Amino acid sequence: MRQLARVICKLPAGIWILGTLIPGGSTAGQAPPQVPFEVGEVIRYQINYKPLFLTPAFKAGEVRIRLDRAQESLSDDYRVSAWVRSAGILKKLAGLDVRDHFESIMDANNFSSHAFLHQVRTNRKQQDILVQVDQRTRQARLVITDVSSEPAREIRKETFPNIPSDMVDYLSIFYRLRANPLEVGQELEIPLGENGKHKQLNVRVIRSEEVETPIGRYPALLMSTQGGLFLGGGDFQVWLSQDQYRVPVKFQAEVRFGKVFGHLIELKTPRMIKGLVRTP
Repeated sequence: MRQLARVICKLPAGIWILGTLIPGGSTAGQAPPQVPFEVGEVIRYQINYKPLFLTPAFKAGEVRIRLDRAQESLSDDYRVSAWVRSAGILKKLAGLDVRDHFESIMDANNFSSHAFLHQVRTNRKQQDILVQVDQRTRQARLVITDVSSEPAREIRKETFPNIPSDMVDYLSIFYRLRANPLEVGQELEIPLGENGKHKQLNVRVIRSEEVETPIGRYPALLMSTQGGLFLGGGDFQVWLSQDQYRVPVKFQAEVRFGKVFGHLIELKTPRMIKGLVRTP
């Protein structure tokens, strides 16, 4: 769980060291808000891909997400870790080997992003993409490192000004949505960070409906985003369960040449485990 700190410490001098100079952080003495998730929560999804052609959808991989405290931070910030693995027909026939890892350090009060790491491990591409946000100066610093060589080689370094104080990243956005009670017809404007830059993401709560997952049925709120949640992506839809966990139980994204679907296959908290048998 300390991969983000290790990566930052290996970067060239001048990069902030997480755990001693992490900017922002929760306000001292201020209690974090009551939220529907807790440290130790693990969520796992099966990812399916549906091409534009008449072929049926097939398994493309799995995503596993875990919530912890950011122990390297001086505050009580959260750390979100996500692992993405390709599997099934896509890996066997297309030769697409994805073993990416993501980490986010987010504020425990408003879930804004303090640091975001994407370790790209897709076939021969091996890069570490690190973004750190200094809330005091309203700047984001991007460092991209090629780790395929020894020693690792920095290939890009850039600073972006005028970052919104409540900017989220690709992981912390889901916890901000879960933390706020939502209702049908509601619209939210959320600043989303993307490799140091930011854009406004419009989120609309469309309707309430039942969602079937491999581990059961859930009453859920369907939300749709406009503005592109992912790089170059189209519409993105996510279903949040209407229970005490408010967990994303299903999502769907438009991508090149088709759609990607994700279904909840495991939800584990310190008090409950519900899921399928883990697949190899």
